[in-house]
Amino acid sequence: MNIVWKRRVMRSFWFIVAFFWFFMVPVRRVYRYVSRHPIMAAKCLVECGGEFLLVRINYAHRRWGVAGGGVNRGESFGAAAIRELYEEVGITADTVHHLGMYEAVHEKCPVTNHVYLYRAKNKDFEIDWLEIAEAAWFKPHELPSPRQTSVDNILAMYKNLSRTPTQQ
Repeated sequence: MNIVWKRRVMRSFWFIVAFFWFFMVPVRRVYRYVSRHPIMAAKCLVECGGEFLLVRINYAHRRWGVAGGGVNRGESFGAAAIRELYEEVGITADTVHHLGMYEAVHEKCPVTNHVYLYRAKNKDFEIDWLEIAEAAWFKPHELPSPRQTSVDNILAMYKNLSRTPTQQ
């Protein structure tokens, strides 16, 4: 598919998403405010040769962050991290290592984020153009801006890694 058609498809897709977003976001916010149902999420930090793979999403805040997303019912955090890594950047990970977890609040709901590390053997990736605007490798002292505050927290977890992480 050439770039012109890819852009047309992207514009059409995001127009439809924006239309439904206008109607669904208020409903979702009311539901989350009333239920306060906890959200479970998994993030996967990808490291290769001292550089980290960061992604910038096409929706919401559009800041740089690590690959990740929600955990499906019945899915483990590790499996969710592997799935999200494949869906967002096309990297097939066989095992990931648990780095830690942190709590956050999103739309007045508690979010439990489990962070995993995947040590890639090469820097090849292929992003999902519908969800990810761009992805790139960055050295720790050359991180892009604007980025999610969680990126700094996740890199601190990585730096504090004092022993071989457990496999999940």
